[in-house]
Amino acid sequence: MAIQEADRRYYYRPIFPPLKSNMSVTVRRLRGRRSSLQAGEVPIFEVMSESDSVSEVIVHGIVVGSFQENCWVIGNRRTGEAICVDPGDEAEEVMAMARDMGVRIKYIANSHAHIDHILGVGPVREATGAKFLLHAGDLELARNTASMAKGLMRIDVPNPPDPDAFLDDGDEIAID
Repeated sequence: MAIQEADRRYYYRPIFPPLKSNMSVTVRRLRGRRSSLQAGEVPIFEVMSESDSVSEVIVHGIVVGSFQENCWVIGNRRTGEAICVDPGDEAEEVMAMARDMGVRIKYIANSHAHIDHILGVGPVREATGAKFLLHAGDLELARNTASMAKGLMRIDVPNPPDPDAFLDDGDEIAID
């Protein structure tokens, strides 16, 4: 992983093999994973390449919040559209990273609704108008974010918005 410093923020950019000029990216929820991730497990989103639509893919990550959670923005340099995966907190930092990348967030997708992954959903959605995507099995957990934050962290936060659409195992989200 290469680290790029911009202002005082550290963005993480995974090192991928060079992409051809006609590749696109699809973010896909892998089968069988919901809100029961254990320490050390692989993330439930993967980046896949497909041909015939995108000139360049941009992937940057940032560590946010008290839990030091990894948030990712995956964008298309040609269209300027992006998806934000797991905006855990510090929405202003996530938005700054997207601005630095030259993309606008069109979708927000959460791998699961644990508090460390979902605190930034509302502010990012409000700032961008992005559609929020979540697995239906995590809806109740998301709706209990405020009470979890109060109980665990002694802070008052609103619950994130209800999802605009539900993801199911194997669904794919194309970033054009």
